Amino acid sequence: MIQYQVSFGDAVSRAFSSYCCFKGRASRSEYWWFVLFNVIIGIALSILGKLTGSTNMQQVLPNLFSLAVLFPNLGLVWRRLHDVGLSGAFYLWSIIPSIITGIIAAIFSISLLSGSRSTLLIVLLACSGLITLIAAIVVFVKLCKPSQPAPNKYGDVPNLTEA
Repeated sequence: MIQYQVSFGDAVSRAFSSYCCFKGRASRSEYWWFVLFNVIIGIALSILGKLTGSTNMQQVLPNLFSLAVLFPNLGLVWRRLHDVGLSGAFYLWSIIPSIITGIIAAIFSISLLSGSRSTLLIVLLACSGLITLIAAIVVFVKLCKPSQPAPNKYGDVPNLTEA
């Protein structure tokens, strides 16, 4: 038995067909092909927005696409982490610090608008940004790991076929 790599089209199709599925496993090729799809479409929409000449369209089109693929991405990351033997909730290690950093950045922006400068907010923003970066790197490394070669508690090995 060997694990075959899914094609670009199959990966995109699988991501959208199981967009809210948080059970099972997703292979490394399935995940990274879908990431490439997101990058290509994001760049194309940004270029299309620039060609319209409207600054609003430069932001609206990629943001609408990001919103459209939010749940397919989340489900795929969840299943990919299952494939390497981790709970999908491990992804929260990168999401939660990002949210905290965003909140601190918003508070910092409001304080700048009111004319005050808080050294504490600058330090908090720098620390939370660093924690977010470290968490994102850890999750990225886990997403790059190969599939566990045997069935695990999350399911069978994906894309397994007879040799």
